[in-house]
Amino acid sequence: MRRRLRQVLCALATLGLMMACGGAGGVSAGNWRAQGKAALEQGRLAVATHAFEEDAKTHPNDAEPHRWLAKTYERRGNFEQALAHWLAWLKAHPGDLIAWQKVGDLRFAMGQFLGAIHAYERVAASAYVAPVLVARLAESELQLRRDKSATDRLKKALAVHKDSPILHRVYGRALLALNQPDKAVKALQRAAELDPQDVSALFDMARILEALSFPKRALSAYGKVLKRQLNHVQSLVRKGRLLIQLGRPIDAQLVLQQAVRMQPDSVSTHNSLGVAFSAAGMREEAAAVYQKALALDDKQPALHANLAEALYGLGRFMKAAAHLRRALALDRSRTADQTALRRIVLMDAIASARCDQKETALDSPVLKKRLLERWQQEGWNPQLFRKHMGYVLNDQEAMHLLQLAIDNCVTQTPSR
Repeated sequence: MRRRLRQVLCALATLGLMMACGGAGGVSAGNWRAQGKAALEQGRLAVATHAFEEDAKTHPNDAEPHRWLAKTYERRGNFEQALAHWLAWLKAHPGDLIAWQKVGDLRFAMGQFLGAIHAYERVAASAYVAPVLVARLAESELQLRRDKSATDRLKKALAVHKDSPILHRVYGRALLALNQPDKAVKALQRAAELDPQDVSALFDMARILEALSFPKRALSAYGKVLKRQLNHVQSLVRKGRLLIQLGRPIDAQLVLQQAVRMQPDSVSTHNSLGVAFSAAGMREEAAAVYQKALALDDKQPALHANLAEALYGLGRFMKAAAHLRRALALDRSRTADQTALRRIVLMDAIASARCDQKETALDSPVLKKRLLERWQQEGWNPQLFRKHMGYVLNDQEAMHLLQLAIDNCVTQTPSR
């Protein structure tokens, strides 16, 4: 009876439903590896891992299970375990260049750039150096701020591999690190020409042109990225921001609305769309978008400040002031927001006073006294009161918004 039960259990193990049998009448120790390979091929990674681990226990002096475990853990996304098993394999097979490249790739992915360089150089010293290997070596050096070494390595490789897009792309990044943006743009442009399917070189080039204050050229480059990859969200967002900068907020809205649809949880993308609406004078729409962004993350001072600006333009002074206070609570260093808050508080006080007593003139002593009291309630320096009042009274837009708020006070409290 016991023997029969064991046979049933082993049959289940063969189906991958159970992995715990061996000895007489069961799966022999040598079959763990075959079982692991079959499971790996079928994508049953947990089953494969268990089989190869049993294989390693059964054959402690055989490095082969470590190679299979490394492959399996890599597919599972467990780079730390994959690296450990590749290193165990290399102790027994130090000349395996493919394994050394795997070690380099894993260390690079894990941010262990010095270890990546060591592994890649083992390959480079013993075999034909492919462009992708040189590129990875150079990228590792760039991460370690070895910009000159990376540039020299790439320049030497390009003398042999003149038409390698990946070398030109990384060379462009290296030149930028050396503060040679013009040469970097040329290198990245060459990379984009050599590989019409790649967008990274074009995107990097567009960012450099944007940083160099060539907005039209950058806009064109982002457009080329989007021709190659319609759903490149970063290019959509940057293109939208450039369109705002170039005075084309309506065009920017179309681009940024597409980006928001693709990234509905992105606070920065919503913020950019809000800026596009504000730039077009569409304050209600801007306020709605900023509120959606704040629903995603209400700890962004810039968002509160942007919403305050939109609400200010709508004559909703008290709500605008509330969001400026929130922005300053998050970041006290925002001096522009401090100035804006003082102006808006004064405007709210003026609007409230004028709504309460329509005959109160802006230059009346009664109104000035009321405003000064409000100023002092905020704990602000009384000596700055006159200066900030001057800002308000000499600002035509502020006077227009005040009148708008006062005109509405018959049906609603203007500051609400």
